[in-house]
Amino acid sequence: MSVGHQLLPDNLGPGYAIQSSNQTYVYLPTPAAGFANNYQATGQTIPAPIIAGGGMIPTTITILGAAANSTTAVTDTLTITYTDGSTAPITVILSDWTLNGGTINPDAADTTVATTSYRNTATGGTDPTAANLYTTDITLPANGKIIASITFPVDPNLHIFATAAS
Repeated sequence: MSVGHQLLPDNLGPGYAIQSSNQTYVYLPTPAAGFANNYQATGQTIPAPIIAGGGMIPTTITILGAAANSTTAVTDTLTITYTDGSTAPITVILSDWTLNGGTINPDAADTTVATTSYRNTATGGTDPTAANLYTTDITLPANGKIIASITFPVDPNLHIFATAAS
């Protein structure tokens, strides 16, 4: 999913809402030419997502994303940083966006939330390979702490479109 190979499902465009795991994600506007519509995991730290329902201490983080260039699902570790400065590793599993060209199934941890009939190519054309976007729920440690941020691993095959907490 490098720039030019972005996930643009037939029914998923700017402002389209995706619902999964009791969360609603609004697909962002189409980015300017040359810019991605997702985070390619390179060690970025993002603020903690707002907790659904207004609670203060989440029990679950949900990731909206997909892996790329993988013959299996990608398993990696995110780091949760709490407001007290402590950290906790959490495992994320995301399936390949094309399921290795349709030769594998999504990982059991993933829920398919959007599927395309094609993908865009870097040259402006289309490729008839179906592409998918997934959510995966990650149960957090029951420690009563408030999340300050999430740090992504350094894994260029991991693409994250959004996060949510509940």
